[in-house]
Parts: sequence; structure tokens; C-alpha cells
Amino acid sequence: LKKSSLSQITHTTTTSSGGQRRRALIISVAPRTTKHVVALWSELECFTLDVDYVVLSGPTWSETILNQVLSLAKSSIPRFSSGKVGLEGRVFVNDRYDVGLWCDALDWLESKNDDNHLPSFEQVGLLNDSVFALRAYTELFEALDDYNVSLASLSYSFNRPEGYGPQHYWVESVWRAFDRPGLDVFRSYSCRPANDPMFCSRKWWGKKGCIVENFERNMARQFPQEQVLGLFSSDVPNDMLTRRYNFKTWVRHPPYWKKLVEEQAFPVSKVNWKEMIDSIDDERLRTM
Repeated sequence: LKKSSLSQITHTTTTSSGGQRRRALIISVAPRTTKHVVALWSELECFTLDVDYVVLSGPTWSETILNQVLSLAKSSIPRFSSGKVGLEGRVFVNDRYDVGLWCDALDWLESKNDDNHLPSFEQVGLLNDSVFALRAYTELFEALDDYNVSLASLSYSFNRPEGYGPQHYWVESVWRAFDRPGLDVFRSYSCRPANDPMFCSRKWWGKKGCIVENFERNMARQFPQEQVLGLFSSDVPNDMLTRRYNFKTWVRHPPYWKKLVEEQAFPVSKVNWKEMIDSIDDERLRTM
């Protein structure tokens, strides 16, 4: 798979009154390996074309790495070096996974707004560094306005442990965008203290699945279904499930992921899934 060229994109979003809509993107990062740093860099290049402000939110141990990324991005990515798009990094105690880093950054943004250092944002995106950007992509924020929803996600699923079908609809948390009412719902539901039972601290086995259930699948249930939209189907068609490739969503199913990329221009690859990332012809990956 060859990398799509980064074409120049002119993107203007306006409110009903004609004013320009302001957007922020918060990326939760845990740059433990070179591949996660490369994934983060690809996101900064490809997924920040339609935003006004970007915050990298990482654990305290990542501060030195984040500062290096910030310095390089501000000197070599034109929208950051020109000041057209603001870029900052913040570090926090990482005691609540991605959701905690998103919530801590949102609290920080709100405090800056209160001090009149930053204007408020009408739409906010939440992204993590688990995916590598294959091409420039702006459709996620556009979907909030085009479909009049409060929560838009890159991908959706009809699969839940208790069954399959439209009644089980949920959206994945890799990359989501919210309008202001939607963000209020997210914060009210997700921004909990670290000792909250929702973080599954008493589970020794199946902890990740428990957290996915609480903070991904159940997040979509906090909205009326007509206020939630996923752009790509995460669910693998039955005829593509085999003994070797038996995972039911794209994140661990390279053949279905490749089909999404080739037929629908799906814009990401999981950075930790070797069969996906090794198939991509992109000079940025040669640094890994």
C-alpha cells in the first residue's frame, strides 16, 4: 500500500451565523517505542488540517520525548511553525488510560479558557497514538455538521458480547469528534476519579475488555442513537472470517483492513499490528 500524497486542502467551516467554527484536537500519547512516535508524527501531519489547536496529552515520563516532538513539529510542519495552528504538550499522572489523558487535557483547556488565554472551542476531537495516518483526512469533524450529530467516530460496530445487530450499535474510541453538548456528555460520563469501579481495578483477567465495555461501547449509549455516527464499518464480513483471521473487527484483521483501505480509502492502520504496518510503503516508517 503506497502512501497517499498530502494534497493541499482548503477547509473552512462556518457556523449558521457565518462565523468560523473553532476546533481543538487532543491526542493522548504514550510514546514508549519509536513506532508510536512515528504514528504520532503522521497524525500531526495528516489529521490537523482542519483544527485551530492541538494538545498532546501524555504521562509524566514522556515529557522529554514530547518536548522533542513539539520542537520538531513547530520547526518543520508549516501550519505549526507559522502559528496558524496552535500546538502544546501537557503531561499528567497517567492513572486512567487514554480516557484519563483526554480528561486531564480537557480540564487544562477549560482552565486556560477561564483565564482568557484561549477562546472556547465549539468542536473537540479525541485521538490516540495507536494508529498510523495513511493520508490527509478531514471528514470526521465535517460529519458533525453534515449529519447534525453530537458524536462522530471513525468507525462503528454492531458487535457486542451479548449479540449482533443495529440495537447493539457503538462507536470505537480511536478517533472521535464531539460538538459542545456531546463533549459535556463525554466529560460527565467518562471523567471519573481513578478509584471509580468503571476502571475495573478489581479485575485480574479481562481488564482491557472491561474498560472497552465501559468507556467505548457504553459511551455511545449515553446519546440518542440518532446523535451518534460512525463513518466506517469496523465489523468484518462473515465470509472473511477464517481460522487464521477470526477477529471480528478491523483492528486485528489485516485482510479486512486492506479491503477498507483499497475500496473506501480508510485513513489509518493500527501501528502495533505487524501485518498491517509492514505492508505500507511510506518513508516515515523506515525510521522504525
